[in-house]
Amino acid sequence: MGIAHRVSDCPRHETEWQEASKRLNCSTGVTITMNKYHCLPADNLTTLLEFCYNRTRINVVTGTHEMIF
Repeated sequence: MGIAHRVSDCPRHETEWQEASKRLNCSTGVTITMNKYHCLPADNLTTLLEFCYNRTRINVVTGTHEMIF
């Protein structure tokens, strides 16, 4: 997993998503499950973070906004 970066907006459509993924050097493609691009709110819900994540699904703790890596 790489470093998370603060962003003002998450990608709004597939082209922006692919550009962001490429910029961060995240792998793309349906068959590649490693280093997928993600853009999510931080725990304070006022900051957006983008990062590559090496699993196909991020675990979120029920009832909280915590992500388990």
